[in-house]
Amino acid sequence: MKDTRKRIIEAAYRCFSRKGFLGSTTREIAKEAGVSEITLFRHFKSKRELFEEVLKNYSVLPNLERIKSKDKEKALKELSEEILKSLKERKEFLKILLSEISSCQNSQKVEEVYRNFARILEGEIKEILGEGKVKAKLFFGALFGIFISQELFLKEEVKGEFKREIVREVVKLFSGEKGEKGS
Repeated sequence: MKDTRKRIIEAAYRCFSRKGFLGSTTREIAKEAGVSEITLFRHFKSKRELFEEVLKNYSVLPNLERIKSKDKEKALKELSEEILKSLKERKEFLKILLSEISSCQNSQKVEEVYRNFARILEGEIKEILGEGKVKAKLFFGALFGIFISQELFLKEEVKGEFKREIVREVVKLFSGEKGEKGS
């Protein structure tokens, strides 16, 4: 039973990465998972619920408990690295998601799911930072923004020393250390 649920989530991720939430059907997802559509609906009440599971499973969320157990500076470093890694691994999925949200009048379902996901992530980041909602948004926004700018718009990979520098500076900014001068 658990394997079936996992196969459905994995198949949904692949379908959503190729066609987006709006372009994927539950029939296609079930076929990709090797199950009937009825079986899919036994595990998930709706495509939206399945999309929520995909976001939870294919994001930084599954690693947060491990990260939160560390001291603040180490947790911020690991969280920064994990967010950048997660964004990189799911770049195609992210492109489709951004496209659906910005260009489709039927994107309200996608927006609602993402809004719920963002609230969960924001709460976890607030806990790690020991700060409020705005700082949590700024932390994630800094990493998300630089990834989108570099990888999607400028077509330059966030890797190696550049990635390490980003992580160092974000940790300094949010742990209260002095940042780099002249950058």
